[in-house]
Amino acid sequence: MNMGTKVRTILRIAATVNTVCVMYTAVIAQTGINSLITAWAVLAVVADIVVSAITTYYNNDYTEIACMKTGEMRLEKEQAKGIITGENFLDEAEPIEEEEE
Repeated sequence: MNMGTKVRTILRIAATVNTVCVMYTAVIAQTGINSLITAWAVLAVVADIVVSAITTYYNNDYTEIACMKTGEMRLEKEQAKGIITGENFLDEAEPIEEEEE
């Protein structure tokens, strides 16, 4: 996992914790538990947590295989744009038939 992935993950967690704290102090502490506004605030926080978790997981490389495939896809996109030209050595090589003597 690269440093950028770690930093983005930590920042996402910090932002979600901040959202929970703001919702608690601004809404629940002011209006009480038995309020429609409180229910809305709780629903908003739960939605934020779920969406944050999904988008963070699917947009970062948390496994070694994901890191390798991200590099391959960046190379392929650059080749498609014509930024990089040349042979793609990542494709499987064709088998070489040996001549019999």
